[in-house]
Amino acid sequence: MQRRYRSALIFIITLLTACVTGFVVPQDTQQSVQAKATSYMHMSYAFSAGTATATPGCYRWQDTTITYKIDNSSAYYQQIWNSAVKHWNDANVVTLVAAKPGDKADMTLATATTKKTTSATGDAVGLTYSSYHSSQKIDNLNVLVSTTSYIYTNVATQMKYSQLQREHVAEHELGHALGLEHATSKNSVMYYANKNKSITTSDIRGLATMYDN
Repeated sequence: MQRRYRSALIFIITLLTACVTGFVVPQDTQQSVQAKATSYMHMSYAFSAGTATATPGCYRWQDTTITYKIDNSSAYYQQIWNSAVKHWNDANVVTLVAAKPGDKADMTLATATTKKTTSATGDAVGLTYSSYHSSQKIDNLNVLVSTTSYIYTNVATQMKYSQLQREHVAEHELGHALGLEHATSKNSVMYYANKNKSITTSDIRGLATMYDN
């Protein structure tokens, strides 16, 4: 059972399978620059028009109410992850709810630092690890057990990503945590290397198909 996005390693643990999905920096944006430390609230948001093709999916959660926790003490990145959560909730397909203190969350949303890659497709600025049942499915989609999504802060800083662009990375990784795959449309937030696009109607339609909405 193998699935590759960029350079994804897939392995089986008893009855669970884990996979890695990522978001990479477009090759033409790679440069060594210092990010400007700005902090602002992304106040306005609207879903972008998509294409006729719905974004594909390969996993889904058992229920449409899914818990999450933000594993980061930075107010800046908490705001970024909270914005991404709000935007996917605004799609009205699933309901993402913050886990109560002490409870295990379905999704973990975090940040990390990583060494730069030498991949021809670019440097990873985000990555999502997903564990799912290898034999339990709903409508031919493997049922997720847990996910952990990261924004790589050092790469985002080096590539001079704005807060809004990091927000799009968070939306992309959260889309993977919900079970969406990469989209072929460059206008989709789920395109493998796109920092400037938000969630589209194609992404929402794909998610709705996965969750029978």
